[in-house]
Amino acid sequence: RLVEPSPRETRIPVRSEGSVHGYVTMTTAPADEIAEVWKDAATLVWIALSAALLSVVLLSVIVRRALGPLDTLRAAMLRLREGDVGSRVVPPANRDLAPIFTGFNAVTESLARADAERARLARRVVELGDAERRAIAMELHDEFGPCLFGLKVKASALQRSAQGLGDAKRAADAGAILTIVDQIQASNARLLTTLRPMVI
Repeated sequence: RLVEPSPRETRIPVRSEGSVHGYVTMTTAPADEIAEVWKDAATLVWIALSAALLSVVLLSVIVRRALGPLDTLRAAMLRLREGDVGSRVVPPANRDLAPIFTGFNAVTESLARADAERARLARRVVELGDAERRAIAMELHDEFGPCLFGLKVKASALQRSAQGLGDAKRAADAGAILTIVDQIQASNARLLTTLRPMVI
C-alpha cells in the first residue's frame, strides 16, 4: 500500500472506415507486480534467516567441539581441588589449548612431588622425634633409675642406723629423703611411659 501508485487507465478507440466501433481499455495493475516483488523479497528474507540459523548451529557445534577439552580440564581441576594430585589430562589436538593442558600436567606433577616430599619429611620428623624420645627414655631408665635406687638404699640404711642409735631427728630426715626419692621414682616412671615412641 505504501508503494502502490494510483491506478491509470488508457482508452484507445477502435475505428473502422471512419467510425468508432468501441474502445480498448488498458488499466494498470500494480498490485500484481508488487505481490511478485514482495514474494521474492520474502523468499530472500527466509533464505537469509535460514542461512543465519544454520550458521548459528554450525558455530555452536564448532565452538562446543573446540572448547570441549576445557570441560575435561575443569573436571581435572575439580579432582585436584579435592586432593587428587595424581590427576592428569591428555593434551588435545588443538594447538591453542595444548600448552594449557601441558602446564596443568606439570603443575600436578610438581604437586605430587611436593606431597611425596612432605610425607617423607613428616615421617623423618616422627623418626627423629622417636629417636630423641628413645634416647631420653634410656637416659632416665639407665642413669636416673639406678641412681635413685642407690639413694633409696642409702637413705633406708641411714634410717635404720639412726633408729638403732635412737636418733629420731636423723631417722626423720632419712624418712623425708625416702619420700622424696619415691616421688622422683614415680615421676620418672610417668616420664618413661610418656616418652614411649608414638605410633606412626
